[in-house]
Amino acid sequence: MPVPQYDAIGDRYTEVANLPTGFLQQAAMKALVGDISGLTVLDLACNTGSYTHKTVTEWGARHAVGVDISPLTIDIARRRARNDPRV
Repeated sequence: MPVPQYDAIGDRYTEVANLPTGFLQQAAMKALVGDISGLTVLDLACNTGSYTHKTVTEWGARHAVGVDISPLTIDIARRRARNDPRV
């Protein structure tokens, strides 16, 4: 069952990455993930797919799959990934 609060913020969530703290969060996440070159990634609670997309386009994963409870955020993630078959 979808949780409405995620649908309410989903279309604005992608803006978080552009905040100063968003850049710090990305650096911390990359450090925690480690070397994922050539691997397949499963991103649970992927929201709009920001990290799902980064794992492939910037961090070297071969393929990534994102899963989320919100149909709206999954739709946004699908649109983002539409031009990249690895995501």
